[in-house]
Amino acid sequence: MHVVVYWLLCILLFVSAADHTLGLNDDANITVTEGKRDCCNWSGVICELETGHVTELHLSEYQLVGWSSLSCLSLADNSLNGTIPDFTGCESLRELDLSGNQLSGNLPNSIGLVSNLESLDVSSNSLHGVISDLHFINLSSSHFRVPFQLETIKLQSCNPGPSFPLWIKNQRSFEHLDISSAGISDSVPSWFWDQLPLGLKYLKLSSNELRGTLPNSLLLDFDQYPGLDLSNNHFEGSVPLLPSKLASLNLSENKFKGNLSFLCHIEGELTFIDLSNNSFSGSLPDCWSQFPNLVVLDLSYNNLSGKIPLSFEFLNQLEALYLQKNAFVGEVPMSLSNCTTLRFVDLGENKLSGTIPAWVGERLTGLYCLVLRSNMFSVSLPLQICWLYNLHIFDLSMNRLVGNLPRCLGNLTSMSSKRSGDDLTNHSYYSYRQNMTKYPPFLCGLIPYPYPCRSPFYSRFISCHVDTVHQEFIDNALVVWKGTDRSSGTRNLDLLKSIDLLNNNLSGELPFEITRLVELLSLNTSFNKLHGELPKDIGLLKSLDSLDLSRNQFSGKIPLSLSQLHSLGYLDLSYNNLSGKIPTGTQLQGFNSTSYEGNPLLYGPPLTPIYGPTFATTVVEEDDDLHGDDDFRKSYYMGMGSGFAVGFC
Repeated sequence: MHVVVYWLLCILLFVSAADHTLGLNDDANITVTEGKRDCCNWSGVICELETGHVTELHLSEYQLVGWSSLSCLSLADNSLNGTIPDFTGCESLRELDLSGNQLSGNLPNSIGLVSNLESLDVSSNSLHGVISDLHFINLSSSHFRVPFQLETIKLQSCNPGPSFPLWIKNQRSFEHLDISSAGISDSVPSWFWDQLPLGLKYLKLSSNELRGTLPNSLLLDFDQYPGLDLSNNHFEGSVPLLPSKLASLNLSENKFKGNLSFLCHIEGELTFIDLSNNSFSGSLPDCWSQFPNLVVLDLSYNNLSGKIPLSFEFLNQLEALYLQKNAFVGEVPMSLSNCTTLRFVDLGENKLSGTIPAWVGERLTGLYCLVLRSNMFSVSLPLQICWLYNLHIFDLSMNRLVGNLPRCLGNLTSMSSKRSGDDLTNHSYYSYRQNMTKYPPFLCGLIPYPYPCRSPFYSRFISCHVDTVHQEFIDNALVVWKGTDRSSGTRNLDLLKSIDLLNNNLSGELPFEITRLVELLSLNTSFNKLHGELPKDIGLLKSLDSLDLSRNQFSGKIPLSLSQLHSLGYLDLSYNNLSGKIPTGTQLQGFNSTSYEGNPLLYGPPLTPIYGPTFATTVVEEDDDLHGDDDFRKSYYMGMGSGFAVGFC
């Protein structure tokens, strides 16, 4: 269908929710009156009988007029394609939201003539070209002047670059500015920081190529608590003192350096801090007691050192803690035991030592992800670790752990049942927080607050307490998957169920109770000192996709049940003391021979049938289902004796 028809259809449906006319001429007889609110009863509109959805729109005999009185046009999150039409004559338009469609082409210059525009959102489309000052020149004036003051500017994934857009200099009242992923490769001019509106709610400049340093001071006294996102750019230098009122702060993936003392000048409404992937150094400041509302803290991939501060005990709303890839030392402080809302903890790739505290299992029972890889933890695993019933990801690899694996690992019930309930990977935080005190208490709940782009009948009542805007943070983790480090994030992490004990000094047997974890996807116990036979019912792990038991001292035969793991995509049993014939007629023959090498008494495809001198051919020819493994072993050892006799003659 032609794009113009799409526009007319959406405008028709938009107006159908309101109690006024569409703006057609009188002969069209499509006035929305009481009793004719169902647009399927209108002439020219054809709907599907079962669903009531509009499927056809015939307006060829009608004439659209009245665009000059249109105040709000919201067509967000549809599948509109084609180009954006000319807005000449839409002088009354206050809000324009075309986000989340498939629109292409350029933003028309006529947008600059909409003098009453307050909110503009054309993000998440396929627009091209450059959004420049030409879009905002008042053509009736010989001097450059943006003819409107916007409250909301959303141009993410558009292309106002490569220079920083100068037309923003004339915008003094915006509350929400998002020019992320906009192809800007420039430094931020000083005037931008100097004139940030005190009524700011959210500022997002992320995913550009912005460079340079931040101004020496950003001590702006905002009216409320906005969010600030400068992530994924090329900012460098030290971070100056920031506004004391912030709800969220994201400076990740830049080149910032220096210490984190600037955090201590921010008030306690902060709910989100992401300073990851920078070059921050030094010890953590001990001012965490002033952030009781913090939900997400990500300091990963920096050069931070020293001990984890005791004041972390005040972070009693914390849900996600990322400290990996730094140089923290000492033991895991007991102060973290007070953070009972934690669901995700990654302390990997530091220099932490001591034992894994028993209180982790006793107090942090909501954990679904615990990553302590690449540290110096020693002693044996506490039995209380088995109390983490929600655990999905358990990574203790590359430490110095000793002792037996607890048999109670079979009690990790989240690994034995399919996921149900809330998505644990999502963390909701405030990107904006406002204390609404302008209305007297006796009016609370009595003042209707209409939405301009909705029907007049749709409104909410003003809260006299707190107005907030929520955003969502989704966890990500680096896991060893099929022998390779892989980053797992977005929605995939919630599906992953993994145990990684690689490269410790663990001993004893692999407990048969582990076969209860029927939803486990990955198990890695390689480079330890585990011994004994493999659990005969290991085939109960029906969901297993990756199994690495290499570089241990396992003995005996490969259990026949292992051949029943049809979902298995990666297998490594190399360098153990396994013996006998690899179960045949299964996918076990589909793995490379390196999956089995280093087991001298193991034979059968895909291995070379016999290791040794020429008798091997005879043994293979005679071996069939009528000859058991014992016959093979007897021949194998007899062959070894013959070989030695020949060698020493």
